[in-house]
Amino acid sequence: MRAYIWILLLAFFLLNACAVTKQDLEDLQKRVDDSDAKVLALEARINQMPATTTIDNEEISKLTQQNQHIFSQIQNMNNRISSLEDRPVVSTPAPVEPNKYQSEEVQTKSEISPEKYYRDGRDLYESKDYPGAITTFTQLLHEYPNNEYAGNAQYWIGESYYGLADFSAAYSAFKKVIDHYPSCPKYIDSQVKVALTLINQNQKSKAKVELQRIKAEYPKYERMNIVDEWLKKLH
Repeated sequence: MRAYIWILLLAFFLLNACAVTKQDLEDLQKRVDDSDAKVLALEARINQMPATTTIDNEEISKLTQQNQHIFSQIQNMNNRISSLEDRPVVSTPAPVEPNKYQSEEVQTKSEISPEKYYRDGRDLYESKDYPGAITTFTQLLHEYPNNEYAGNAQYWIGESYYGLADFSAAYSAFKKVIDHYPSCPKYIDSQVKVALTLINQNQKSKAKVELQRIKAEYPKYERMNIVDEWLKKLH
């Protein structure tokens, strides 16, 4: 009986929709379960009837006709289902959460030059509008990923997250500069900022190793005083 009910309900969806959604299947399963429960309850009542219970012949005839009608419908449905092409079962996609620091949606494409994006992003950063700066620099990278401003834009995304005290996101942003923009003017600065984000995440031993490496590899680094200052604090 359960198989027949399932066939009937599935056929309904196949015949009335281009695709069966996940919600449709959940509703369908519930309806099958409800029908199953009713069938089981009815069987239990019948089994509890005394063996001497008699049923009117007219009622038996009526039930037989109903059963024949149901089986006829099932057969028709089976024939129609077999002639249909396979239909996809689609799930409702999960909503994409926007970047929590972006104050406005990133555009798909615009006529704004990379220079203007960069200037605007720096202005927003200097005014401490860090979410706006992240949005603007992200848009620059989206539209001009290989532009000469790209590496610096990625660096200032990291600085903006740092300004928001989101040190995990800042760490990831600075690491992208190191991994993808080795010729960027902010390349060594990004390594220093990686160490500082580690300090702010209570990973001081790792930060110390990073600062010592920077000191050894870049002895002429123009901001070595910052490195030395933090090494003294971590001593």
